[in-house]
Amino acid sequence: MSEVVFDFLADPKQDGTAQHRVIDLGLDDFEAAILPVFRHFMMSLQNPASQSWQFAYKTAAERWGDTYGLGLAQSLFAVADRLHRLRGASYKGNDPLDLESRDLLSEDEAAVILMLHFMRRDKTAAAREALAEATGGRMDPDLIRAGLQFSHRHPAAQHPDNMQPNDKQPNYKQPDNGQPVATLPSGLRSNPAGTSAAHLSADTSARPTTHLRLVR
Repeated sequence: MSEVVFDFLADPKQDGTAQHRVIDLGLDDFEAAILPVFRHFMMSLQNPASQSWQFAYKTAAERWGDTYGLGLAQSLFAVADRLHRLRGASYKGNDPLDLESRDLLSEDEAAVILMLHFMRRDKTAAAREALAEATGGRMDPDLIRAGLQFSHRHPAAQHPDNMQPNDKQPNYKQPDNGQPVATLPSGLRSNPAGTSAAHLSADTSARPTTHLRLVR
């Protein structure tokens, strides 16, 4: 097994924000697909005049159908809304309409999507590390709750990657076990009892500086 270690200082855009390729983070197809939806929500929250939330719901409905897609978008909005309340204008994300950034994530986007990635797999310690990256070290119970609710509704073992537009119900498939798995280096372990807000809120005062690590 080889490891590719990278941090949030690599590959800056012209504005100085670090960027990471979706493929390098080991995200599954479902997590890559929710990225534009999440971006539209964050843009709308940071710039209400953009009305970008309409594109978020439209994107989700077109990909997963009205019933499933709109419900998915609503639960993802709860994550975006709480993150915005915590971070405000300090959150840096890519423009959802920028085609050049479609397959890239800012460091803030990478942190929050990896938080959901680990929550969907009940990897408590890794989810806690990603949460700390997304919030600046705050174990916010409302964001944890929103993330867990989304993740429990859409776990990694059952994600609608292969749904066609306008499908009424998700057509679940098992994830590809051969794809890369993104990890965080400090205390990575699975939680056999399942993830909970109490587990994620554990003291992290001794947490070392976090770097993302891709394991292949």
